[in-house]
Amino acid sequence: MGKNYPDQLGDWISRRATTTRDRNLVAFLAVRDDVCAALAAGYNVKTIWSNLHESKRITVSYSAFRRYVKKFATQAPVAVPASPSSSPAPSAPRPSSKPDKPSGFVFNPTPNKEELL
Repeated sequence: MGKNYPDQLGDWISRRATTTRDRNLVAFLAVRDDVCAALAAGYNVKTIWSNLHESKRITVSYSAFRRYVKKFATQAPVAVPASPSSSPAPSAPRPSSKPDKPSGFVFNPTPNKEELL
């Protein structure tokens, strides 16, 4: 019997030549923390790309850099659920401050004859 699929896939990847796209993604992921910090500090994406490109930390085009930023640097961090043993005891539910009915216009398909002219 042959190898299982994950082993076959690993062998194929090790024999395959890396592409420019793969190298660019790896380079971006290497500077992702710096990009996130710069974005949080208020710098725009073009300025960050210009600095990284000029300093030869990345060679990716600006349009690809924007796609990487959108996909990998602007996502909310994934919250890791706490283990049940480390979580505090549940507390009483807080009262909701939301109104029972939505405010503003509400469409009613059956007209109130008293409100009609």
